[in-house]
Amino acid sequence: MIFLTLFGIKEIILGTLFNGVLFLIVLYLTHKFKRRGIKFFTAVPIFLELFLLFFFRDPVRHINYENGDILSACDGFVTDIDTVAEPYYLKTKALRISVFMTMFDVHLTRSPVPGKVAFIKHNNGAHINAGRAQSAQVNENNVIGIKMDNGMPLTLKQIAGVMARKIVCAVHDGDVLKAGEKIGMIKFGSRTEVYIPDTIPVELYVRVGQHVKAGKTKLGRFLCR
Repeated sequence: MIFLTLFGIKEIILGTLFNGVLFLIVLYLTHKFKRRGIKFFTAVPIFLELFLLFFFRDPVRHINYENGDILSACDGFVTDIDTVAEPYYLKTKALRISVFMTMFDVHLTRSPVPGKVAFIKHNNGAHINAGRAQSAQVNENNVIGIKMDNGMPLTLKQIAGVMARKIVCAVHDGDVLKAGEKIGMIKFGSRTEVYIPDTIPVELYVRVGQHVKAGKTKLGRFLCR
């Protein structure tokens, strides 16, 4: 079963109103000028409305989590698996797993692990193609630090893209999260990154180029719990 996400309710309402007005204008012009060809343009607002509903879909998803797992935070393709510095919450080198969302992926962000929100920081920036690795450093982003029940830290970063101009973060400092819980959205194309301190041993399950699903695909698991 598929629902619409409440994170996009404003865009859904405004977009539906716009498409409805556009549809009526086309019908009016068809009637006024008596040209049947104009009527074919009614397909434009219909297509836009269907795309709007498709983009903000929120399919029912059964979370596939076992103790020690690290779940994907979003739907998309794994673009990078490397070790980089994470200066915000972890403040150390970390294993980074990046996932790029295409326009056809569900754009909700989910918590990769259970734990408590210990850090949140929104950073303004550019809006280059989120498929490029450098977007992680220069694009607008939102950093969420999660402290797991066993005390281990993990960072999740939401990164805006060329068309993504709105990062929704629905959690606050101190919130307790379940693994796979919906915590936000990045609207119209973007990427997320999960950072794990490189001192914590992890067994990876994914590879670059693989398509993953938020709350379903296991990026890996902690070898110490």
